[in-house]
Amino acid sequence: MAYLLMFAIGFLGASLFIAQVEVYLLAFTNLDLIIEKLNRGSELKLLSWTIDLGDYSVEYEFLLVLTATLGSLAGSSVYYFAGAKSVGAAGRFKRWVERMDLERFRRSGAGVTLMSAACGIPPFTPTSFAAGMIGVPFGRYVLASLAGKCARYSAVVYSAEWMKEFLIKAFF
Repeated sequence: MAYLLMFAIGFLGASLFIAQVEVYLLAFTNLDLIIEKLNRGSELKLLSWTIDLGDYSVEYEFLLVLTATLGSLAGSSVYYFAGAKSVGAAGRFKRWVERMDLERFRRSGAGVTLMSAACGIPPFTPTSFAAGMIGVPFGRYVLASLAGKCARYSAVVYSAEWMKEFLIKAFF
């Protein structure tokens, strides 16, 4: 159940800016600590619903990274195809695209996409839109996005133990 939910969060985070994927990756990775700190079992009451957090336990962290990566890729591909179908940049993306050196981006579009996916500089959504708009081949876009997002999400998930220890010392 956690993996399907992580795919949905990845998609929504990339396409609608609803969810910050890294926060949910940390939450799923540290679910045992969250349940322990609730001091009332694994049930969480949210409005009129009761959610059993035990149903969302993660056995394989690499699957969590993979589903978040694939969900994020699916969501950001919406912007790639929007850019590919547009004649020019529209709306809020126009100022981002105007600031970019498009000729350099054409030559190294996959590299820029990889860097953006891995660290968020430049922001990934306008980069996806620009990649589609200037014609970066979709296969290169997918490979660069997968590699960058997978590296980013792996760093978050596999550093979660260290972050947990740091946060416990800092706040508890």
